[in-house]
Amino acid sequence: MRRGMLLALEEVNAAGGVLGKPLKIVWEETESKPAIGIYSIKKLVKVDKVPLILGGYSHGISIATGKYTNKRKIVQIAIGWASPKLRKIGPYESGSALDMGHSPPKRHQGRRNTNIGKPPPG
Repeated sequence: MRRGMLLALEEVNAAGGVLGKPLKIVWEETESKPAIGIYSIKKLVKVDKVPLILGGYSHGISIATGKYTNKRKIVQIAIGWASPKLRKIGPYESGSALDMGHSPPKRHQGRRNTNIGKPPPG
C-alpha cells in the first residue's frame, strides 16, 4: 500500500500538486494497537498539522482514531477492511476507502463520499 501511495504522490505532484502546492505524506506507525494509533494520530494532528488522514488499516485502530479526528474535524479515510461502525462515528470519518463487503450500491457510493466532512442533515 505504501508503494501505491508514493506512486500516486509522485503523479499528483508531477501534475502540479493540489491547488498549485505539492502534496507530502507523513507516515506514522500504529503497530495495530489502538493506544499507539491514538498517540500517532495526535502527533499528526497537533505537531504535523495534517489536513487529512489515510489510515489505519484495521477497523479497530480506525474506530479509536476516528473518534479523535472527528471531534477535531479532520477527515480520516480508513485504507483497509472497515467496520460499518466507522460510518457512525461522524461526518469526518469515511468508513473505508475500500469498504470491502460493506459498500452501498455503486449508484450511492459517490454521493456518500462527497459528504465526507459535511455535517449530517437535519
